[in-house]
Amino acid sequence: MARFRIGSLILCVFFASNVWAQASFPERFSNYLKPYPGSTVEQVFTFPKATEATLHVSASIDDVAKFYYKALIDKGFKVVATSKEAHSAFMRFVRGETEFIFEAIRQEGITVYKLSL
Repeated sequence: MARFRIGSLILCVFFASNVWAQASFPERFSNYLKPYPGSTVEQVFTFPKATEATLHVSASIDDVAKFYYKALIDKGFKVVATSKEAHSAFMRFVRGETEFIFEAIRQEGITVYKLSL
């Protein structure tokens, strides 16, 4: 019985450490761009053929969108879709078989944005 309790405790600590650990900017993105200065990575999901990261920063949506627009255009991507509202933005970029998506929303003075590759 004691073994089970110790094992359960270790398992709980293992799961908790994954949940509470700060995520880092995905390596898969580093060939294309860097995070917007001052951004904090909230979470990262990695799949066999795609990676998605959610970040937040105090900068405006316009500043963050311009940063990624310039970075991806400079890397040879073309914009194939874009949408801008008062508190949100969306851009879809393509280069060959590679697709990159930027989505952002402004809430409570913070820009929360998602990058998908």
